[in-house]
Amino acid sequence: MGGWMDVRLMLEREPAGAWIRLARASIVHPHMEGAVRSLGWPRGQIADWRFPPTPGCRGLHVHEYADRWEAHVDRVHPACDPLGHLQHDAPQILIGGGALVGGLLGLLLVRRQGRGLAMGTTAGALVRLALVSARSSRT
Repeated sequence: MGGWMDVRLMLEREPAGAWIRLARASIVHPHMEGAVRSLGWPRGQIADWRFPPTPGCRGLHVHEYADRWEAHVDRVHPACDPLGHLQHDAPQILIGGGALVGGLLGLLLVRRQGRGLAMGTTAGALVRLALVSARSSRT
């Protein structure tokens, strides 16, 4: 296997959302080729590494585990468009955020705390999910 840029090029030829798993010994640490520490959705990894965005604003995202690397290409690099990244690559964060905002509004607007929180959280998550689905189907 070559370097991380070869991995990115290979993944870009695959369907969107494709992942690759590599043994740690098969390739150098991402930091050695220019990746920086980043945040990622917790999946049991030790750390997340991101390479700078491509001219098309995509980017290789590497998850570090004790025994392997797992990598994919983000549809939208967070450095180019943070909201677009969440929308396309981490919609679960936006859905959770919608539920949180809805829950808070429910608490403020409905006098019965338990009922207001439940109604608001459900409504917020459903609205956010609908918005994420609508935007994703257009792209």
